[in-house]
Parts: sequence; C-alpha cells; structure tokens
Amino acid sequence: MKIIKRLLFLLLIAAAVYLGYFLKQQGSGFVLIQYQSFSIETSVFVLSVFIILLFIISYVLLRSVLRLIKMPVFLKRSYSNYQNNKSSAGLIAGLTEFSEGRFKKAENNFIKQASGNKNSFLNYLLAARAAQLLHADTRRDNYLKQAHDINPDADIAIGLTQAELQLSHQQNEMALATLNQLMAVHPKHEFVMRLMSRAYLQLEDWSHLCPLIQDLRQSKSLPEDILIKTEKTAYSGYLNMTGQRGDIAKLETIWQGMPKHLKKDADTVLLYAKQLISNDELKRAEQVLRDTLNKRWDDKLITLYARFIADIKTPNHETYYHELLVSCEKWLKSNPQQPALLLAAGKICAILHLWGKARLFFDSSLSSQPQADTYLQIALLLEHTEEAAEAQKFYQQGLKFCLHNNRAG
Repeated sequence: MKIIKRLLFLLLIAAAVYLGYFLKQQGSGFVLIQYQSFSIETSVFVLSVFIILLFIISYVLLRSVLRLIKMPVFLKRSYSNYQNNKSSAGLIAGLTEFSEGRFKKAENNFIKQASGNKNSFLNYLLAARAAQLLHADTRRDNYLKQAHDINPDADIAIGLTQAELQLSHQQNEMALATLNQLMAVHPKHEFVMRLMSRAYLQLEDWSHLCPLIQDLRQSKSLPEDILIKTEKTAYSGYLNMTGQRGDIAKLETIWQGMPKHLKKDADTVLLYAKQLISNDELKRAEQVLRDTLNKRWDDKLITLYARFIADIKTPNHETYYHELLVSCEKWLKSNPQQPALLLAAGKICAILHLWGKARLFFDSSLSSQPQADTYLQIALLLEHTEEAAEAQKFYQQGLKFCLHNNRAG
C-alpha cells in the first residue's frame, strides 16, 4: 500500500513539472474568473500554483480531521498494546522465576498480570502449576476455576492441567474423575488416554488399564518402549491379582486376550504358570511351559518346570509321563548340562520306575550344579531300591548343603 502511495506521489510531481514546463513553452496565458460584479484575472501559471497549494492544504486538513475522528480507536489500541506488552513482560518474568525454582514469586507474577490480559486464563493455568509445587492445593483449584470462568471453551486445556497436577500429588481418584469428564466430551483424546493410563497404573486398577492400553497402541500416542513397559506391568498385575483371587476362568481369559509378544515373554509366562500352580492347575501350567520351551529356551522356566513336574495327577498316568520324557530328552540334545532339566528328566523317569535312568539324570544334575532337591530325589530313589544306608548319606549331604547355603545367605 505504501509503495502505491509513493508511486502516485511521484506521478503527481512529474505531472506538475510537465505542466510547468508546458506553460513555460506555450506562454503564460491568462485566466478570467467573473461572478456577477466580482472578477479575477490572473495568469495560467499562478492559477496552477494556487490549485496545487489548495489541493495540498485540503489534503492536510482532511488527514487531520480523519486522525481526530480515529483518535479514540487509536488511543484504545495503544492502551491495549501497552497492556499486552506489560502482560507479556510479566509472563516472561513469571516463567523465569518458575524455571529457576522461585515458585512463590512466579505465582505472584502470573496473578498480577492476569487482569486485563485477553489470554489471562493462561496466567491462571501457570499460577496453578506454581501453587501445585508449593503444595497449595486450595489455591491451585481456585486458579483453575478462574481460568475456566474466563475461557469456558478451553475446557480440555484446563481439565488436562488439573488432572496432571492431581496425579502429581497422588490424588488419583480425583484425577480419574476429571479425566472421565474430559473423555465423555473428547473421546479417544490421546493425552487424556495417556493420563488415564497413568492414573490406573498408580491405582493398580489393572482391569481398566489393560483395555485402555489397546487403545493407546492403536493411537500410537505413547513411545513404543514406554508402551511395552506399561503393557507388561499391567498384564502382570492383572494376572497376579486374578490368580490370588482364585478366578481360574478369568485368568485364562486374560491370558487368551494378551498381546502375542507378551505371551512370548519369559517373565510373563513364568508369572502365569505360577498362578496356575498356586491354583492347582498343574497340568495346564505344564502345557504352557512346555509349549514355550519348545519355541524358545529359558532357564527360569525349566527351573519352575522341574519343581512341580512330579506332582501332576492324570488318569492316563504312564502315557502322559512318557510324553513328557520325550520332550525332556529332545531338550537335552541342545541343553545337555542344564541342571534343572536333568532334574526334571530324573523325576519323570522315577515316576515311570526307570530307576537306573533316573539315577543317571540325577547324578548328572548334581555334577552340573548341586541342589537340595537333587539330593532329596537321589535319597528317595535309593529308598525305593532298598538302599537305605546309601539313602541316608544323601539325606545328610542334602542337609549340609542347605545349612551351608543358609549361612552363606
């Protein structure tokens, strides 16, 4: 716009120069203006100068009048700019105090500059955060209420701030109530779901957290490493809680609904198997462990496997344990010195009355790594084969081993 005005001004000057030059070339000429008895006679040049001066004076007067008319608007805008600049300066000062840990001064700065600021609800939100860090929950909630009164349309920003501050002070139930209100208005909002997962995690509400994690995974609102960690914690807590309640049907439902990658996780499989064992679901626990060990080896799983393998009761006893022995012998091809695996194979052979084979497995396990259970199994086997004196030696060795381990521990 300024460029156009300048061009017009230059054109006007050029026209005036040309007119002057034209008049000079053509002669001065004269102009007669008469109105009734009044008349004026002058040269064309003087008249031209008069017209130009009249135009300039009129333009200046018109601009002055327009400025006077716009003066109230100008003053109002200037005052508003002054207020905004002042508020911005106060906001920056408050943020500086906040970042330097002077939360009381920061709070005062935010509140001092809140009035007259079109974005004053932001000042109240920041003041609420400062009050939170001063453990002033009442002032915090009051600032959040004022922020909402100023800008009701900013409910999501205010609600999220409130929930986040409540979670930081372990006010989990209050935070959850706030988040549920936001979720009703803004379903599937990513940050609302993130804060809800945090609330459920702190409340150890696994039954609500696990389904929510599936939504978080679909929305990709959490980094993958944090999502996997939260997912593992949630499902582990859910399995443990359900197992302690003795709800086998629910325990199985949880396992079947778990993500595939967790079913492959050794720690999760171990926890699930332990819950099955504690609820006397030994056959199911054995099947889960065997299926997992067939796909990937893990020493923790075979150690648990060896502890309860001899306690399973089944109608087709001999056929069942022959099948287990085949699995153990297959595993031994790739893990020939694994002490827990050798112990498990020995127990299965003892159940099948394969005494010689059982003794070989027990001796190999003992050589690989002495364990109290291995001493006990050899002693029991010797009693079955009527070698009481030899059995007593292994009972004594097992006792010494336990006493030594207790002292070392």
